[in-house]
Amino acid sequence: MSNALTSPLPDRGSCLCGQTAIEVRETCSPHIVCHCSDCHALSALLISYVACPISAVTITFPCLRYYDTVAASGNILHRQFCGGCGANIAHTSDRLGEKIVVDTARLPRFKEVPIDMEFFVKDKWQGLKPIEGAKQFEMMHE
Repeated sequence: MSNALTSPLPDRGSCLCGQTAIEVRETCSPHIVCHCSDCHALSALLISYVACPISAVTITFPCLRYYDTVAASGNILHRQFCGGCGANIAHTSDRLGEKIVVDTARLPRFKEVPIDMEFFVKDKWQGLKPIEGAKQFEMMHE
């Protein structure tokens, strides 16, 4: 898996309204695209993300909101989103331990990072082709 950023870290970004900022201080991998029903609902299509050590991520938030959901995988996700614009920011889960899953759409440098895996391809919209070089998983990779 090649997940090297050509630009130096840290990578910083924000939500749509700019009230919630995020910084990632380490290269995290793998870079994943998810096609599950929850990601469809959150983004209207798909979400790309990486799981990073919690210690490598800072979220600055005057209006961050939280809610828990049961994901298609069966895991309970503790979701974080901007209370101003509703943008998805990140989530944690007991299954992930000391990691936080960060929505890479908020981080401009991640557009340089190849996608390593696609999850829930069984739910992928018909017009979307497999991402070149990405491993395909019908559900979630264990």
